[in-house]
Amino acid sequence: DNTKETITEYKTPRGKVILPSSNPLVVWIDANTASAAEIFASALRDNCRASIMGERSFGKGLIQSAITLDDGRKLVLTVARYVTPNYNDIQGKGIVPDVDGAATGSVPPSFMPNFIRSDTSYVKFDELRENLSKSCQPPRK
Repeated sequence: DNTKETITEYKTPRGKVILPSSNPLVVWIDANTASAAEIFASALRDNCRASIMGERSFGKGLIQSAITLDDGRKLVLTVARYVTPNYNDIQGKGIVPDVDGAATGSVPPSFMPNFIRSDTSYVKFDELRENLSKSCQPPRK
């Protein structure tokens, strides 16, 4: 069966609703957001599920592997490259947020682990949801 089920809410394994899919999501990023975290944020945005706020991300889009040579030296090879679901290369460019939190003065230059010191009271979630539905281009197949 190739029909795709539409998810209307996200639940825990015990059936508790965590988040209705109609709720807008905002992903906060900053200059320290890198690698797989950039792809995760982009995947939510590219799949029309979230808006991104904050600062331009770091732009680490390479996956590298170190190989030990016979004489003990290491050779570092780039073995893969991260791209977003819409095939945007992030290497050296980062992710540009939909809303520049630095310009609003509400996003600190760097987040402290486990503690976000920003005020989201100015965020117009309904406007974000509307803009996302108008402008989002789902990933190409």
